[in-house]
Amino acid sequence: MRHWPQLISMYPVLGFAVALSLTVVMIPLLMRFAPAMGLLDQPGGRKVHEMAIPRSGGLAIALGFFLATVFWLSWDRQTLALIAAALVIVIFGLQDDRRDINYKWKFFGQIIAVVVLMAGGVMIERLPFCDINVTLPWVSYPLTFLFLLGSVNAVNLSDGLDGLAAGISLLSFSLIALFAYQSGQTTVSFLSLAMIGGLVGFLRYNTYPARVFMGDTGSQFLGLITASLAIIVTQSNQSALSPLLPLLILGLPILDTVTVIIIRIHSGRSPFYADKNHIHHQLMTMGLWHYEAVAVFYLLQIILVSAAYLFRYQMDWLIALFYAVFAVIVVGVLYVAHVKQLTVRVVGRDNAGETRRNYFFRRFDWYYHNSTRVLELLLSAFFLLAFVTIEGISPGEVRFTFWVSGGLALVALGLRFYPQWASRIIGYLASVAVVYLMAVADTEPYSHWYVDGYLMGIVVLLALAIRMTRKTEFRLDTGDLLVLFLVMVVPQLSIGTIDDISMGRFALRLAILLYTCEYLLSKSNVNYWFFNGSAIAGVFLIGLA
Repeated sequence: MRHWPQLISMYPVLGFAVALSLTVVMIPLLMRFAPAMGLLDQPGGRKVHEMAIPRSGGLAIALGFFLATVFWLSWDRQTLALIAAALVIVIFGLQDDRRDINYKWKFFGQIIAVVVLMAGGVMIERLPFCDINVTLPWVSYPLTFLFLLGSVNAVNLSDGLDGLAAGISLLSFSLIALFAYQSGQTTVSFLSLAMIGGLVGFLRYNTYPARVFMGDTGSQFLGLITASLAIIVTQSNQSALSPLLPLLILGLPILDTVTVIIIRIHSGRSPFYADKNHIHHQLMTMGLWHYEAVAVFYLLQIILVSAAYLFRYQMDWLIALFYAVFAVIVVGVLYVAHVKQLTVRVVGRDNAGETRRNYFFRRFDWYYHNSTRVLELLLSAFFLLAFVTIEGISPGEVRFTFWVSGGLALVALGLRFYPQWASRIIGYLASVAVVYLMAVADTEPYSHWYVDGYLMGIVVLLALAIRMTRKTEFRLDTGDLLVLFLVMVVPQLSIGTIDDISMGRFALRLAILLYTCEYLLSKSNVNYWFFNGSAIAGVFLIGLA
């Protein structure tokens, strides 16, 4: 029998699933109580939003990460230091979000966190451009301190548009998780995937137009965890990765921060003076819409993480040269656009054409009015019939199904008072459990084809329903495109499986189920009792099969 903590540690991908579920469930709750906690971001100044928005998303990401990891990891010195430093950052970040504390106190909290990390062994000991056997403590200590402190502030300063910091951090953690898997660093894999899960859940609410912000709590937390894991994964003795790769992983926030500081100093202002000279501000000045500026950042980050993967075993000077060329091109384009006052002409939508397309789709009158019920029936049938495709699960996994179904049944008691929250918890956790059990079960190849075909049918009907209804409660956006990119790229990498779980298939199936759940829960006519009853019964039936 496999003990539950060992089960989680053996399958790092569950860190993603648990953090995702917890974050998605907690964000609406924290948004509701944000005014009482003093976590509202007021408009004005250099901010681009026009109404008060809760900035409690960072707390949800941090809580999801802590709860997904703190009970299920084998604690070592570095992991303990990482969690302790993250707690320090979250505490000071919350105070800043509530009271806008002086920047000196912010630095004080950041310095404490960095010192805790360094004391725990998070150090840059393999120096770039040096022989692998050379250790120079008088260089390592200040370099580590400056990199960690600079990364925390760089990500913090880059959080200026909806979905920006979360999206580029998601790409960074994806690369770190890949490096950790390839070098056999299970703990780093688990931590990275947990962060990815929390960010995917957060982006559901933060993509333009955002309903919640991460605040300084979230942006500083992201900077600290990204820099720490980037150091750990590249400095490990199990890895032959270049020690200069963290420069590419965090290269975009670093470039943005350095550029802004240079502009401020050149203008005779303090480096800490807030202004609108960030790269994302300059992109919007050029005429890009909000989501287009974010998309440009995603593209730039994709270039950097792709280069980091391609150059992972290359010489340090080649990585440094690439980053220098990248920085010169980005800054050069922005400078020329500023001097020449170049603008981007954004062609408006063809409203008449869109009206004709909507009219065409709505000719399918029956599905237009019954799409919610059709998708509800298909998703419920998937849960109820999943046991048919699942064979050969271990006794420990059978007990896992009974525990999960029992826990979900208890959550169902809240349907009467909080139907949407309870349904989201049940739908997400049931999806994670079913997809996980399908991944680890001994099934015939044709069963996978049947399941994938069925889910592809749901995708088609879901896309048609979204296109026909065009409701603002549920729409596809840049965050969804980011998730789609990862789902498409992961199966193409030389990962294969992680602990016999196909990452590509797991991610794709889970994404389909979660998007379908979200669509249904955005509708007022969904039958909560039927939806949740079928999810709970489906997990229970797997244990009986």
